[in-house]
Amino acid sequence: MIALISLAQGQQQPDVAMLTDRQLHVVMCGSGSPLADPNRASACVAVVAGEEVILVDIGPGSWRQVAVNKLPTRNVSAILLTHYHSDHIGAARAVPPQQSGTSGPESSSIEMRQRLA
Repeated sequence: MIALISLAQGQQQPDVAMLTDRQLHVVMCGSGSPLADPNRASACVAVVAGEEVILVDIGPGSWRQVAVNKLPTRNVSAILLTHYHSDHIGAARAVPPQQSGTSGPESSSIEMRQRLA
C-alpha cells in the first residue's frame, strides 16, 4: 500500500523504462537481518523481465523499498514465497490492488499456493 500512496501523492513515478529496455533487472528490495531493524526491509527481491515484475518474498518494509526503487507495481504478476516465516511474508496483507481501481482481496490476481516437496 505504501507504494501506491507515494505514487498517488506524486512523490515518485515508477520507472517504466525498465519494462521495455529488453534487459533482465534484479533489484534487492530488502535483505533483513536476524534481529528486527525498523530501518531495513526484510527479505524481498524483484525481478523485472519484459513487462513482468515478479517479487520473491515480501517481508515487512518491502513495499516501501519497492516504491523507493521506483518499481512499477501495476506490473507485478507474481509473488513467490520461499517459505512461510514472517520475515519473508510479513507484507503479504499489504499487496496493492491491481490497476482495476478496486480494493480488497478480490481485486488482486495474485494467488498463494503451497508447493509440496
